[in-house]
Amino acid sequence: MITAAAIAVLGAPTAWAVPVPTLPGASPSAGSPTQMVMSGTGSGQGVTGFIADSGNSFDPVTEGYPAGNPTTGFSPKNEGFAGIIFGRATDGSNTQLSLYCFDINTNTSPGINYALGTWNASNVPNVNYVAQVLDNYYPKTNEPAALTDPNQKAAAVQAAIWFFSDRYVLNTSDPLHDVVAGIAAAVISQGPAEPPAPPSVNITPDTLSGTGSILGPFTVTATGPATAASVTALGADMFSDAAATQPIAQGATVPSGTQIWLKQTGQSAAVLQATANATVPQNNVYLYDGTNGVPDAQRLILAQDATLTTTVNAKALFTQTGSLIVQKTITGPAAGQQGAVTINVRCGGALIGDPFDIPARSTGTQSMTYDNIPVGTKCTVTEIHDGHTSTVTVEVDGSGETVTVGAGTKTATITDTYSFVTPGVLVVKIATVLPAGATRCSGFARAA
Repeated sequence: MITAAAIAVLGAPTAWAVPVPTLPGASPSAGSPTQMVMSGTGSGQGVTGFIADSGNSFDPVTEGYPAGNPTTGFSPKNEGFAGIIFGRATDGSNTQLSLYCFDINTNTSPGINYALGTWNASNVPNVNYVAQVLDNYYPKTNEPAALTDPNQKAAAVQAAIWFFSDRYVLNTSDPLHDVVAGIAAAVISQGPAEPPAPPSVNITPDTLSGTGSILGPFTVTATGPATAASVTALGADMFSDAAATQPIAQGATVPSGTQIWLKQTGQSAAVLQATANATVPQNNVYLYDGTNGVPDAQRLILAQDATLTTTVNAKALFTQTGSLIVQKTITGPAAGQQGAVTINVRCGGALIGDPFDIPARSTGTQSMTYDNIPVGTKCTVTEIHDGHTSTVTVEVDGSGETVTVGAGTKTATITDTYSFVTPGVLVVKIATVLPAGATRCSGFARAA
């Protein structure tokens, strides 16, 4: 355990990257989604060095470890502890996890709560090179073999991790400088590591969104020590079929490969959880779960595989939907004498559903309902065939109307008023061809 007195002796700056006495406002809460609580420290020791300034373009991978102390674009930074951080699993087993920090400028302290995250979610650069360090050095292996003290080994590995994640360089006067420079050079030559496998209990996809009240399937897999997982849904009911007719009880144990559909129970989002005795491979990351009342906490990366009761989550995002009723009224003296009518509906600029077709000679009011339209979508209702014929004319009211769909039902109306074509006067002109020499008199032709 690092104490305030040790901080003073080592001259560490106020902003600690590694365990500090309890952070202001921290109130440990081991509820969901907490999967681990930071519990203390293991092997390690203090280090001295420099960190790149925010405006410095220094790239650890392409530029390598500096041979001397950097003088431009770096600021002095000494750390009172560099080494292994312990976490305690909250699965009831109290399993101790060994981790390293890969976020030097953010604090943590005993009691801070963590949940499994992803490399991308950590928002830390060069995590793939950090993973390469962990794949080849203490505690997974005995390297660097040149160091025999576990405290020095752990500190050297942590300093190498910080080189890639935070552009931290040891002072040449630090006894670990040359060893850390050698680790960095070896890792750069090896290249980046692949992302770790997820825990051996998993749910795919991890997020699914869509319209309607049923989303799925989510597939639960459990491998390694686990061949089954217990499942729970928050904000939804679970079913083994897409029609939601075969329920799965809360807390039921299901075999690996089970597909699950979630049916909304009121909320716009739901969480599916699967729990099993599973292996969490090295290089998975743990991120602050937001339950301690502090804005952020240090990112941690697993230094060794851990087998523990693991809970993984998947999200179902139910898009709130409404319905649009298109109502067509046929009226006027020629109603029932018109041709066929076709109405199209475009929502969000795209045609939806089938056209609303009204057969020729229909009368009265008819309607067609379009369901599962996301709330807030603008829909335009257009009559593309109005049913006029050579003997029937039409006046159309409401075609081209745009409506915004709400959470309930919205109605768009189109009224067609049909009339007969008005009869006209038929004028016939008769042309008469007169014989040669004839003249026209009073409308009659006579010979000259």
